[in-house]
Amino acid sequence: MSAGWSHTCAITTGRSTVCWGNNGRWLEPPPESFLAISAGYRFSCGIEDDRTVACWGRNYYGQAEAPEGMFTSISAGLLHSCGVRTDGSVACWGSDLFGQADAPAGSFLEVSAGHRFSCGIRTDRTVDCWGNNHNGETEAPEGMFTSISAGLLHSCGVRTDGSVACWGSDLFGQADAPAGSFLEVSAGHRFSCGIRTDGTVSCWGLENTPASVPSASVGRSGPVVYLTFDDGPHPVYTPLLLDVLSRYGVRATFFVIGARAERYPDVIQRIVSEGHTLANHTWSHEDLATLTRAEFDETVGRTQDLLGDHAAPCIRPPYGSTNEFTEGWAAAHGLRVVLWTASANAWAGLAAPTVAGRLLEGITDGSIVLMHPNAETVQAVEIVLDRLSGRGIKYEPVCEMAEPSLPPVLPG
Repeated sequence: MSAGWSHTCAITTGRSTVCWGNNGRWLEPPPESFLAISAGYRFSCGIEDDRTVACWGRNYYGQAEAPEGMFTSISAGLLHSCGVRTDGSVACWGSDLFGQADAPAGSFLEVSAGHRFSCGIRTDRTVDCWGNNHNGETEAPEGMFTSISAGLLHSCGVRTDGSVACWGSDLFGQADAPAGSFLEVSAGHRFSCGIRTDGTVSCWGLENTPASVPSASVGRSGPVVYLTFDDGPHPVYTPLLLDVLSRYGVRATFFVIGARAERYPDVIQRIVSEGHTLANHTWSHEDLATLTRAEFDETVGRTQDLLGDHAAPCIRPPYGSTNEFTEGWAAAHGLRVVLWTASANAWAGLAAPTVAGRLLEGITDGSIVLMHPNAETVQAVEIVLDRLSGRGIKYEPVCEMAEPSLPPVLPG
């Protein structure tokens, strides 16, 4: 769902798009199915199943004339929009009176369109802004960020350590972010709101009173699903997965390859710092059932030593290949062998929407979902989390769960 300046649009569970609010042709979306949608001022844009963008509504400034190409995300502002293409470049369209549509070169993870300015997170996780700077809107602070939101005259972002930074107009205190750790933040007109790591909401700025902020936690009860990712860390796709998980406030388990963990320590550090868990997936993805005792000790023990105190008390054998020796070794070292009950890997080569659809069919309360870091998984995870949002599902690291009540289901 996306709330614009005078209307709101949402994608229904049946994949249709509905809009409501101020009457006008911007409330009449096309019949196509969308993966994501963003509502601006009297216009809206959405990413279709083929990753192209379609816009509708007022077009005085070209804001409904979306460029060609395939996109991973979009953001509709007041009179312009911006989107991140699948190659990481940013494209903006619509009003460019203040340079807000003149996107810089380079590779980005996320972009947000505001009033007369835009901001984006580059792949090194720094923030770059462009356009009008009358109120300091483009003077982004230093640091590494996981998400950003551009409002009317200010922006806010969540840093990798969970703190929130805001910049631009602070006339009403909308840029005076409180201390603490946050999962997500959104900048409005003269106020800002964020979801803390405990699920509660804090708001600041104009008319910020205790009565205006709901006291209930956001989406932190109900059924439990365990998301797991094998064979990482990947230098590109694991950070992108972490971005998606952060946006939805989801915790997961990463069963990592020791050699890759040693090669990409910064990605490992980010996994840990954002509240996820690490677990052993051997040093070089060996089939444990075929190894000698010495080989077994080398590949599993070396990985466990590398992860150190960050290692969760479980192990996942590559290929799901386990035997009595593996189970006994794990038990003797205080570890539990964890397999899976649902897998995205079984449909490798299929488009992300198809993978997401099949995952949605197989996920139930207590599901242990196996995935791997690649482009299709990044898109599929976003689709799955979006479709399941609002259902009260809690996502937890699998190594913290009790013994599963059902036997794991492995691909035949």
